[in-house]
Amino acid sequence: YFKFEVTKSGQVSVAITAGDTAIRATLTGNGANATVDVPAGGTASVSHNVTSTPFPMILKLESVGALGAAPTYIFTPEFGVTTPARRRSSR
Repeated sequence: YFKFEVTKSGQVSVAITAGDTAIRATLTGNGANATVDVPAGGTASVSHNVTSTPFPMILKLESVGALGAAPTYIFTPEFGVTTPARRRSSR
């Protein structure tokens, strides 16, 4: 599981690349539920549009079928983050 919090409205997308094992990626959070199956050696994306913030989300990755010799995966999340204003200290 990978937990993260979106603090800016907009598209949340996660690109997933599977090694020699097919995987299922599920993106959930506060009513959102999107699932994609990634074939072994393939790449896919799962996404959701966030309209209110803060919006906690969870990415769940699980194998689909038998495990390969080297079951690996890579995922790259892309989501908006609001950065608070910086304040200068007074002297």
